[in-house]
Amino acid sequence: IQRTFLCENTSGSTGTIHVSAANLMIQSSIFANNSATRGGSFTSSEMGEENTVAIENVHFVNNDGLGSVGFLGTGTTATITNAVMIGPSGGSFAFEEGDSAGLTLQFSAYVQGDSLAVGEDETPLSFTGGEGIQVFEDEDDMLLHPGESCEPGAWEPEADSPLLNTGDPSIKDPFEFPNHQESNLGAYGGPEALFPAVNSDDDSHPDLFDNCPLVDNENQDDADEDGIGDLCDCLLYTTDAADE
Repeated sequence: IQRTFLCENTSGSTGTIHVSAANLMIQSSIFANNSATRGGSFTSSEMGEENTVAIENVHFVNNDGLGSVGFLGTGTTATITNAVMIGPSGGSFAFEEGDSAGLTLQFSAYVQGDSLAVGEDETPLSFTGGEGIQVFEDEDDMLLHPGESCEPGAWEPEADSPLLNTGDPSIKDPFEFPNHQESNLGAYGGPEALFPAVNSDDDSHPDLFDNCPLVDNENQDDADEDGIGDLCDCLLYTTDAADE
């Protein structure tokens, strides 16, 4: 699954996507406002076979269920990389076996709720994630553009978001950005990245490609090659001088 918006789906006992005796890979997609009894976004069950789940550069926003991101059944191994997780408290991941050993979470960001992982009986499990994890007290601290429905630009990082350039360095974005390297968290990063749509200054350059995103600078001049457009350099100099 690549470059997909899955929003406002209501399932029964299993998630928006249910994988049974199969492997699943999701890249550069957005799951938002989905609900299910188990696994707000996805559910994996073994049916006598082991499942492998791989997720790269996915937004999970306000999904609801036991395991708002996913419910991992017996025999499931999951690797989550460059993900952004925002949602109800009570466990982003739920585990049928009551053991989180099958989950690898790395280079991802989430809003701290009651617990990142719970068992099927909702008992919190000890799990903190691996390398590159960012934990936020409030989703506003992630500096995302507003998103209420699945449309271009929804929950896109702002130009100074801490989600930019903090992803797995081995997973490169396909775009050239003026002021950071190419490894973003969430759906607007990764080799299958969603194309940025937010354009605050209404020139022809979306904010994430714009070296001066709040001031119309169509030619993108950057004389000192510092990644900040000349017009924004002038604004910074003027502000600094006024503060002295």
